[in-house]
Amino acid sequence: MPSDNESIPPRKSVAKALAMIEAGASILLELQQSFVLRDNIRFATWSHVFRQSSRSDYQELTREQTMWVWETLRTAPGLVTLFGSLEPATAPWKSQRESIHVLDAEAKFYIGLNQDGVHGLLDYHNPLFCLERAWIKTKQPLLMRPGKHDRLECCDCRSEVYIQFDQPSPIGREADILNVEPERIRVEDNTIIVTVDSLNQAYTVASRRLEPKRRGHGGRIYEHLVLDEANGRTLLENLRIRIEQNAWEQQERDLDRIDSIFAEPAQWGLRGDRFHWRELQLWFMDEGLPATEDLFGSQLKKRSMELVGRRFEKAEDQIYVSRYDQGGMSGGHLSVRWWQETGFPLLIERYSASAS
Repeated sequence: MPSDNESIPPRKSVAKALAMIEAGASILLELQQSFVLRDNIRFATWSHVFRQSSRSDYQELTREQTMWVWETLRTAPGLVTLFGSLEPATAPWKSQRESIHVLDAEAKFYIGLNQDGVHGLLDYHNPLFCLERAWIKTKQPLLMRPGKHDRLECCDCRSEVYIQFDQPSPIGREADILNVEPERIRVEDNTIIVTVDSLNQAYTVASRRLEPKRRGHGGRIYEHLVLDEANGRTLLENLRIRIEQNAWEQQERDLDRIDSIFAEPAQWGLRGDRFHWRELQLWFMDEGLPATEDLFGSQLKKRSMELVGRRFEKAEDQIYVSRYDQGGMSGGHLSVRWWQETGFPLLIERYSASAS
């Protein structure tokens, strides 16, 4: 058993953890008080601002460490009352309806109906163990969407499943065995080809034909489908993990790109310009960057009008926004000329440069 001293975390570690929670809480309060985000704070936005704060040691924090701070702020008694309901830090996507492109059409998966079969398909250089009796060809791009426990799940994907069989039955009999409509089936030589609506259905159809005595024909496709890629083979589960990891990394790249676009300029027009600039940055951090320069420019100007309540093109020399007023002679004022001649053109130029 550990000694009493060993069971107590070192004081420096405790102090560091408390300092991280305090700093994270300060950032969260700042974001919740912003006009743009208010109650719609996502982990990704908070985490990025937190790690880019003035404390240089926070820049090296891992995602797991920032997740721990976020979950503490989200769930600790007392803090829940202070910060309200926050989404868990479990996934990089904004919506359960968000779809991620995974593979183009004509992807090929081999089906392993048991663990030995799967291992044989992965060790395909050894013909003694590699039994390629059933495989799938997708006829549509394969998409994934957030599902249970924030893991990605395959969307329906029209495909064809190929099953090699020594003596296929007439199509009517095959339809009964496979529990599909006869028009979905064709037979070429000793191969039964069935049109299916999803990878799950493809696995079930193959199991019904090749494992007729099995009680149930469902299964976790992620451990039973082997993707045949140009550089080798991999489990569908490994592909899913790779896509999930890429989603986190892409999100970080997008946020870094927004930071570069919205790096503060050398000079402002009036005192309120800095606060408007920051609100625009937070909005794009939350919503994401559009795909083209034209869209970025139009979103930039549209969002600016919504934030200040007036179109810059039709305003006078200055626009006053009370929430930007921190004192000073030009406190709360935006320079229309500066935004039209410097601010908007600079942001659009930086967007274009960051895209290339």
